Amino acid sequence: MAFYDLREFINALESRGMLKRIKTPVDCNLEITEITDRVSKMEGKKNVALLFENVKGYDMPVLMNAFGSMERLALAFGVNDIEEIPNELREILRLPYISLQNKMDLIHIIPTAKRAINFPKYVKKAPCQEVVITDNPTLDKFPILKCWPQDGVHSSLYHLYSLAIQKQVNAMLVCIVYKNMMVKQLVCTGIFIKMVLVTIALIKKWAKIKLKLQSLSAQTQ
Repeated sequence: MAFYDLREFINALESRGMLKRIKTPVDCNLEITEITDRVSKMEGKKNVALLFENVKGYDMPVLMNAFGSMERLALAFGVNDIEEIPNELREILRLPYISLQNKMDLIHIIPTAKRAINFPKYVKKAPCQEVVITDNPTLDKFPILKCWPQDGVHSSLYHLYSLAIQKQVNAMLVCIVYKNMMVKQLVCTGIFIKMVLVTIALIKKWAKIKLKLQSLSAQTQ
């Protein structure tokens, strides 16, 4: 993992001149998205991440366009080139099919296997749980952006849609977690089988060497 949390990533962007802080009061109704749209369409160093620190009516900032360039994406993943990510995934997916006859492939098994099983840790407590709202929780506390004049609906319908979307999101998250667990199990199983096969091959080779040594010893006697 390239960064411990989003704050660390924001600091990294700012230290590289990839982020601009907006201290002027801005509105989450049309204004933030309009500013972001213009900046995201700029080229070169003008296309930066935006941290709106003074959103009207809310006490939390809004980060926009954080991953709006290939350079910022690569920084987020901790690589020099974003193409390193799919290349690494291909190497991981090849693990169960690596030939034991190819010594060069065997050399790459261990470091690749370590990266394959380097999944995020599951924890019971995290910094995101420092503030837990239990008294009348509502999405209205968050500066939800409105992108165009006809965007959004009446507040009562908004809450109904929010609940429906939340159920869909929860179902999707369950599917994603299950899929990740299955991938992890498949990869780990493939690695384990490969290691067992390598061990068996080494044992057989040592047995042959031992027999030859015993034969040579008998001949000398």
